[in-house]
Amino acid sequence: MKKVFFALIFILAFSIANARSLEIKIDKDEVAANSELNIEYRIALDEVETFSYEIGIKGENVSLVLFNKTATTDEETGVISWNTKNYPAGKYEAYIFIYPATYWPSKKFDILPYMDFEISKSVLDFFVYKDELLKTITIKNTGNVPIFVATSLKGLKSQAVLTPITARLDVNKSQNFLLSVKKPKEHYNATLTFEIEWGDVLREISIPVRVYNPIVSIELENISQKREGNNYTLTFTILNNGNVGRNLTFTFKLASGLKEDFAFIKPGESKQFIYSFKSSVRTLEIKFIGSDGKEKVIRKNFGIFSILTFDKNMLYAAIIIILLIGIVYAIKRKKKLPEEIDVSKLGVKHG
Repeated sequence: MKKVFFALIFILAFSIANARSLEIKIDKDEVAANSELNIEYRIALDEVETFSYEIGIKGENVSLVLFNKTATTDEETGVISWNTKNYPAGKYEAYIFIYPATYWPSKKFDILPYMDFEISKSVLDFFVYKDELLKTITIKNTGNVPIFVATSLKGLKSQAVLTPITARLDVNKSQNFLLSVKKPKEHYNATLTFEIEWGDVLREISIPVRVYNPIVSIELENISQKREGNNYTLTFTILNNGNVGRNLTFTFKLASGLKEDFAFIKPGESKQFIYSFKSSVRTLEIKFIGSDGKEKVIRKNFGIFSILTFDKNMLYAAIIIILLIGIVYAIKRKKKLPEEIDVSKLGVKHG
C-alpha cells in the first residue's frame, strides 16, 4: 500500500512539473558591490490556475525572499531589481519557486569583493580641562568583505590609553575606539594611525590628535550703543588673552525680543563687532567655555544714557545745566523763607 501511495505522489508531482514552465534570467554573472542585479522571470501553465510563487536570493549565510505573490492566470512574468549593498562578497543564486513543486530553477552569480570603511572623525581635539579627557572614534565597515583594524599612536607628550588596539569588523559592522589623554604641561600634536587590511589589500589612515592645556581669558572692551534715527548700533571689542581659541555665543536682549549670534576668536586676537537693530539693546550676554570646562558669561546691562543721540560733551553740558538749575532753584527758595523774629524787640510784657 505504501509503495502505491508514493508512486501516486511521484506521478502527481511529475505531472505538475511538466504542466508548469518556470524560467529565470539575470542580466550579469558578476555583480559589483553597491550595484543592481536585474532578475527576469516567467511562469507558463497549460491552463488558468490559482497558485503562489516567490523570487529570492540564496548564498552562504544569506536567504531572502525578494517577491512573493498569489495569482490566478496561465502566465506570469516580471522583472525585479536587487541591490547588493550591505551583502558580503561571494557566490549566490537567484531562484524562482512555485507552490506546490518539487524543483525550482535558479541562476548563479558572484558578488565581487570590495573593501571600504568610514571613520567618524578626521581630527581629534583634546581640550583637557581636568585631569584627563576621553573621546571616541568609530570605524564602520562599509565594504562587502571583513576587515582587520590595527591602531598606533605617535608623538604623545602626556599619558594616553587607546582601547582596543586591534579589531575585526564583519560587513556592515562598527567598532568604537576609546582614547583617554592625561592633561599635558603644554599644547602638543600627535597622530592616531589606523591600518585597515583585507587579504593583500592594506590601507593606512592617520588622524591628527591635538592636545591642549587650555587657559581661557576673554575680555569685553570699548562697548557703546548709539541711536541713529530708527536704528540702534552696538559696537564692542572682544580680546582673547588665553592660549586657545574660543567659540562665543552672543545673546542680545532687545526691547523687542531676543537675538543670537555666534563667533570664533583665536588666541591673542582682538576683534571688533558691530551690530544694528531696530530696537535698543538692554542686555548683552557673551557665553564661552572657561578654563575649568564650565560655561562662563560676560554680561553688560545698558542704561538710558547709552542710547541717547548726543555725544559725551553734550552729555557733560546737560549735567552741568541741570546742576546749575538746581542751585538757582535752591537759592530762590531760601530767599522766600521768613527771617527769625527777635521776641525782645516786640515789647511784649510778661505777667
